[in-house]
Amino acid sequence: MNQNEKLEGFAHEIFKNADALVKKIESRTAKATKEQTEQFAAKAKAEFETRAAYETSRLRTGSNREIARLNAEVRRAAVQHREELLDQVFARAAEKLSAFCESEAYPQRLRACIEGLVERIGADATVFVCARDKAAAEEICGSLPDVREVLVRDDIQIGFASACNAEQTLFLDDTLDSRLRAQRDVFLQMSGLSLEA
Repeated sequence: MNQNEKLEGFAHEIFKNADALVKKIESRTAKATKEQTEQFAAKAKAEFETRAAYETSRLRTGSNREIARLNAEVRRAAVQHREELLDQVFARAAEKLSAFCESEAYPQRLRACIEGLVERIGADATVFVCARDKAAAEEICGSLPDVREVLVRDDIQIGFASACNAEQTLFLDDTLDSRLRAQRDVFLQMSGLSLEA
């Protein structure tokens, strides 16, 4: 083997080793690049999922808050509208009851009311009426020995009467005003205007 052949063989070995080394480096580089890319992708995915979960939670909280606000607003409006309707209905009912108190049938009903209250209260009863009915009530009570006095109460606006005993331990209210107030809750239930929580 001559010098050229030796040099060619040597160069061939160097290139062969260099190719093997390059392939080995390329393989390691590809593997390292793949691992690094997978790590970056996993980290980016985890960060994205964390951010997405945070944003979803934030949006859900905001949406829930807005839904709750809208529900409260609708409920407030419904309650206000219901109260307006009730006020209208009961104002008309009060007008009709006031008109009844001006009718010919009212004095007899007032008498029956006062007599019933005094009978249940017993001796020394105090009878309460509205200012309009005071004279009529005094006339009715004049024939009832158990009545001590007849007084006007400002909270009786429509008619009929209430009474209490001398010790004020027993109070009976049979006014049209209290009857009308008591019907408000009943009306709410029966009319379907009550609001469920």
